[in-house]
Amino acid sequence: MIYLVLLGHRSPELGSASLTFTGSQTMQEVLRAAVAQISPQWTGRLSHMFDLHVDDCELQFRGKKLFKEQSHLFLSIQKFYDTYAKGADRAYFLTTTKEATRLTKGTFMCLEVFVNENKYLTRTSVDNEDSDGFLSLPLRSSKSQAGGARGGKRMTSERPSKKPRVLQSEFLESELSILSTPPMADIDIRFTKTTCVVYKRTKFPKITEHVEIIQGKISSKEVVLAAADRGRSKELFTLSINDEIFAAKKFIKHGLTSPPYNALLFELACVACMLLASFVQDFFEEIRSSGAEVEVFTVTDAFIIRYENETDPTVDQTYLVEPMRSSTATTKFTGTLTNREAIGKREAGIMAFAHWVLQNTAGKFLFVDLQGTITEHDGDGILMLFDPMSHSYTQTSCAGDHGPKGIYAFLGSHICTTVCKAMKLISLPELRTILQRNVDDHAYEDQIAQEHGLAVDEYPGDREQLQREGFLQPPTIENT
Repeated sequence: MIYLVLLGHRSPELGSASLTFTGSQTMQEVLRAAVAQISPQWTGRLSHMFDLHVDDCELQFRGKKLFKEQSHLFLSIQKFYDTYAKGADRAYFLTTTKEATRLTKGTFMCLEVFVNENKYLTRTSVDNEDSDGFLSLPLRSSKSQAGGARGGKRMTSERPSKKPRVLQSEFLESELSILSTPPMADIDIRFTKTTCVVYKRTKFPKITEHVEIIQGKISSKEVVLAAADRGRSKELFTLSINDEIFAAKKFIKHGLTSPPYNALLFELACVACMLLASFVQDFFEEIRSSGAEVEVFTVTDAFIIRYENETDPTVDQTYLVEPMRSSTATTKFTGTLTNREAIGKREAGIMAFAHWVLQNTAGKFLFVDLQGTITEHDGDGILMLFDPMSHSYTQTSCAGDHGPKGIYAFLGSHICTTVCKAMKLISLPELRTILQRNVDDHAYEDQIAQEHGLAVDEYPGDREQLQREGFLQPPTIENT
């Protein structure tokens, strides 16, 4: 065995590590392993938006000492070691460290990974504008090769394209219209379950109330969270089903006392999670085809439970249930009406996702309040999103939907990232034009519907009826 002490480039953020190899492996394999070791720090602590590649880096001996020949990178580790160990300058190249002396028996070589930032920036940088009027945020440029203090330019203006594009979307907006009781004592409960599935093509939700009676146990007290992680709209309880622990959420009282309204509030929250999960799946399918680099994230599962209060049957006991996450520490990426500049790979992916959803739905729908926690997934940590909100051009997607105002707020504060550029997303000025067209079309449809006594917003089928009877012109945004 040969033990190699690999030091990240002289930067505490990149850290150092000891990796083990056999003598038959090549120095090229050592470089690949070293790059894989430091790349998460490069995109995490140093806030770059793209992973390091092997071509961006090279191995050196400790103290900025270059290999005698570049071809030595392709030698086996054993042959590489022998080349330098048998030379008169052995002590110059094969230095040791305190870390090496603490390792188990073996042969040690102390190496450093040099990050050639010029190569990295050449590979990953994008222009601020292209021929289509697209604007994106340049990569941050570091002052040191190790990725030290960085400065970067920021977009200051937007240039709309000469001819607005027509977006095509099969997105069919659901128009569900809009629980709050004191916590129950510890009790075994018998409840029914309500689930939601989202059609992949139209993204229209299907809500199913199951008749099967399930047994479980709900906690008597609210779970106490840190102030920074506690939401303003829901209380958290634990639910046990067949020895599996879930998080059961109850809405804090909003002045609604009617059980039907309470039930619809939960349905909207459940639909939002399932809709977000469906869009995330489609997003990563497109990411794979575009070649963009995005840190993987996922979305929590969700369903609804209902049970009767035996003491007072008129009290509606309804909870939104999610798998219990391994951490309650929450990172918020976007607000209801605000965005922030992406400062790393994870944030760049989330911001591009929001932009992509608005484009994918032809300017009709936008996710906001994107937040998540790092949770365990297949033995590794992964960002899991939960509790999203949304804005739609009809202002009917959820209780906190701000309608076109909310979408305009996003368009006014979103800063396109390199992921937006890699995916060739439509420019923000074009999206504004498309949104206004949607708003105008919807107002016209409502006017015609009222004249003919049809409630378009209450039942999507009415709009189709209006079109069949010739009362509405074909929509300006085509559906495939």
